[in-house]
Parts: sequence; structure tokens; C-alpha cells
Amino acid sequence: MSYMTTTFVIEAMAAANAQLRWKRREQEEIADSDSTSEYSDDDVGGRGRSEPETKPILSVQRSGGHVDHFDIVERVEMGQMASMYFNKVGVNMFYICIIVYLYGDLAIYAAAVPISLMEVACGNHSCSAGSVKYNDTDPCWGSVTRKDAYRVFLSQQLVKRSSTFKTTLKFQTSHI
Repeated sequence: MSYMTTTFVIEAMAAANAQLRWKRREQEEIADSDSTSEYSDDDVGGRGRSEPETKPILSVQRSGGHVDHFDIVERVEMGQMASMYFNKVGVNMFYICIIVYLYGDLAIYAAAVPISLMEVACGNHSCSAGSVKYNDTDPCWGSVTRKDAYRVFLSQQLVKRSSTFKTTLKFQTSHI
């Protein structure tokens, strides 16, 4: 299932790269046609220094001259792809889905990781889940119970995840 999801994301990134290249090529053609129509043959000498160069003098091309427009050469983020392919309602739905997914992922981490850490730290190294049953009030480290150890690991995970979430928010808002 994850292979199909990854394949879909890669295909969407390739399509987005192709669309961005296509738009960029159209804009270059429009700019070229505008610049050639503004100047006559008499103005060729004065044009070179005042107009910035937009095309490289020598361009590196692959052997054979074939350029695959679907090559992923620039990073296109999922939010940018959503805005390329969806209208405003679709983009909002995309962000709602991403938020729900991330909170679900956070809930899984909040439940599974602290339990696993507690099991390892408190001495349950058994691979078979049904062989030994422990009570939450059983001691883990001296006077610390298994329940208290779980809470310590849960707090550690929540602090770690919230700092990661804050850093991500700062990064994303700085790019808006």
C-alpha cells in the first residue's frame, strides 16, 4: 500500500515539474516575442547593454537533444501541487486531510512509542505478547511504577513532538 502511495506522489511531482516547465517556457516565448517586437533592426546595437540577459549563451544539453519534461529537477511541495491542481475548496480540503493525518500520526506516536519504551525500560523483553501479564502498579525502577514510567515517556514524546511541530510551523509561515 505504501508503495502505491509513494508512486502516486512521485508521479504527481513529475507532472507538477512538467507543468512548471511548460509555463516557464510559455513565459519565455512571450517575453522573447515582446522583446523582438519592441526593437527594430536599427536598435540592435543599443539593446545589448540595457536589457538583462535571460538566456544563457551556452546551454548544457543531454546527448541526443531529448529533454524529458517529467524529470524531477525542482522541489515541488505537496501544498504547491494542491494549489496547482485544485481550486480553493480543494486546497482547503487537502490541508484539512493533511492536518487530520498528522494528528492521527501524532496520536499513534503518543500511544505506541511510550508503551514500547516502558516495556523495554521496565524489563518486559518478551517477544510473545500473551506470555506474561504485568499490572500498571508493578514496580519498574524502585518506587516508580510502570504507569509512572509510561507517563514519563509520554511526557517526553509530547515535548519532543510539540517542539518539532512548532519548528515546522515557523518554517512554513516564513515561506508564505
